[in-house]
Amino acid sequence: MTVVGNLTLTLGTLVAPASITSTAFVVNGNFVHTAGTFTANSGRVTLGGTGQSVTGNTTFYQLAKTVVASDTLTFGAGNTQTISNGLILTGASGQLLNLRSSTPGVYTNLTLQAGGTQNISYVDVEDNDAGGGLKLIARNSTTLTHTNNWALSATFTWTGTTSTDWDTNTNWDLGLVPTTADTVVIANAGSQPATLATNVTITTLTINASATVNTNGKNLTVSGVLTNNGTLSRFGSETISFG
Repeated sequence: MTVVGNLTLTLGTLVAPASITSTAFVVNGNFVHTAGTFTANSGRVTLGGTGQSVTGNTTFYQLAKTVVASDTLTFGAGNTQTISNGLILTGASGQLLNLRSSTPGVYTNLTLQAGGTQNISYVDVEDNDAGGGLKLIARNSTTLTHTNNWALSATFTWTGTTSTDWDTNTNWDLGLVPTTADTVVIANAGSQPATLATNVTITTLTINASATVNTNGKNLTVSGVLTNNGTLSRFGSETISFG
């Protein structure tokens, strides 16, 4: 389903399609929710237009906007957008997606609930408060102005919620796989061992007592400190380097 213009919800109930494909529910204009009920229904809302805004307080299952040319997405000042499952906000190299509040200097609230995943990259963020949920990590980005609970890198803790696969977002507390600039803590939690599926480079690594990392034939590079209070298993001819 595609909404060519604005979507305005002022009364009644709007039930989103129960699909997370990128074309299941596309809104090309503004998303305006002043009253009535929006039922997210395990579906994705894709913002497919340019110069769009999202106003009112809405809970989405997934919310996505991806651009290949520089664009601005504006959220209503003082409004709260809550995402329960997945948040995708991506620009491109040299073509940033700018995230703004409708009133400069006044926070808009963006809440990714625990257990949700995030894919945020090539963004420029201003006046955005993510303090109601998970810390939001802006990959391939440099500018965070007047933000709360946003970061360019962070400390990631293993939860093993879904599997033993290192590269699965839902196995990490922030709903995102750590990369080069991040600090990693492998807790004795969930599915063990945390198993590499590809070569991994991170900044620091702490393996807690009774926790295990299995390199599984993949290279592990820790540019800073490696603290091993548990088990680090080298599977074959792979390289483990640190410091």
